[in-house]
Amino acid sequence: AFFFFFFFFFFFFFFVFFFFFYFFFFFFFFFEGRVFFIFFFFFFDIFFFWFFFFFFFGFFFFFFFFFVFFFFVFFFFFFFFRGFFFFFFFFFLFFFFFFFFFFFLVFFFFFFFLVFFFFFFFVFFFFFFLI
Repeated sequence: AFFFFFFFFFFFFFFVFFFFFYFFFFFFFFFEGRVFFIFFFFFFDIFFFWFFFFFFFGFFFFFFFFFVFFFFVFFFFFFFFRGFFFFFFFFFLFFFFFFFFFFFLVFFFFFFFLVFFFFFFFVFFFFFFLI
């Protein structure tokens, strides 16, 4: 029981840490970049680097520790409560894949569309006022 609660809170800490790590850096660099949109090419060079770095890197750590945390709980239920094995197994599969695909599709395509919308918007008005 001691090792179970130790690893439980240990992986839960990393789960919450990388969850806020991902959202904090994404929204920080997103709004920080919009403030300095005057530096057009320099801003988008920095913006796309930090956007893709923390977006996909945060996804990797977030779902990695999410996966490890739930698999540890899954094996705990398998070895100590075998009656809940199939229930927790299908609950884990449904919750993980549903959350993963829903979170990935909504946020990835939404912010991907948002980024390129602002990109082409600024490019259009940049050359429009240039002409």
